[in-house]
Amino acid sequence: LVVADYENRIVYANKAYTRLLGISGEDEVSSIESLFSRRPEASDVVYKMANAAKDGSSKSEEVRLSSGLKNGEEGARWFRLGARKVDSSVGGKPLIAWQISDITRDRVAQENAFQQLQDAIHYLDHAPAGFVASEESGALVYVNATLADWLGIDLTRFEPGSMKMQDIISADNIALFE
Repeated sequence: LVVADYENRIVYANKAYTRLLGISGEDEVSSIESLFSRRPEASDVVYKMANAAKDGSSKSEEVRLSSGLKNGEEGARWFRLGARKVDSSVGGKPLIAWQISDITRDRVAQENAFQQLQDAIHYLDHAPAGFVASEESGALVYVNATLADWLGIDLTRFEPGSMKMQDIISADNIALFE
């Protein structure tokens, strides 16, 4: 958490914020606006959030930075930012409270899960067996590449629900599926 006045001067920064920045002294603390204004991938988002907070709206956004906030920190990092106006005032104007969280670990876990899903789909698509999934009504929602090749189905034109099990199974055998 970091609190700034309307001139972007720091009024308060908690220890978690200083750890996130990798600094030890309070005199080294930068405001969110100063910190992110140097980052093209986040400067516009932070500018809009600051203006929204000054207008009385609470705003929350996620931003991806190509590198972390600490000096020498490599690799992309994800941050969740929140900004809101605080009624307490300094010099007659309200303050802006910023919350920042490093959510990189969550994003990495999501990306890994997505990649595992992609790998499973790739495996199913190229397995040496045909796979098909259908709705209870018999509408096909998935046909793997192997089965599509055997049946002469163009997967680039296949739309889920456009074919039924009856279209690919003989009338004698459809009763087994029903």
